[in-house]
Amino acid sequence: MKIPIPKILLGSEYQAMPLIAVQLGEIVFTGIPMEAIAKVGLVMKKSAMGMSYKYPIVVGLAHGQFASCAPSDEFKRGGYEINLTAFGKIQAGLVIGEMMLLLERLKPLKE
Repeated sequence: MKIPIPKILLGSEYQAMPLIAVQLGEIVFTGIPMEAIAKVGLVMKKSAMGMSYKYPIVVGLAHGQFASCAPSDEFKRGGYEINLTAFGKIQAGLVIGEMMLLLERLKPLKE
């Protein structure tokens, strides 16, 4: 699945951001092409568990590099991760939301 980037945010480097999800039994690997702050990974794991995925694993820097991914509340603190986000405050929400849509399409195996 590739996330279409809104034209207003589109730069010369970023046109689509590849996300991947692979399920192996009770484990689901979610791959995002950036370095995510721990909060982002924790939200993704909790959300996946809420969708009946027993063991979600978030893999960063998968299938490319699109800088950092930080939740909007981290922008108050600043730091190098914030300065390296490609799409600012909306990036984490966009990535998490699109990953959950991808996981919805994948559907966990039923026992």
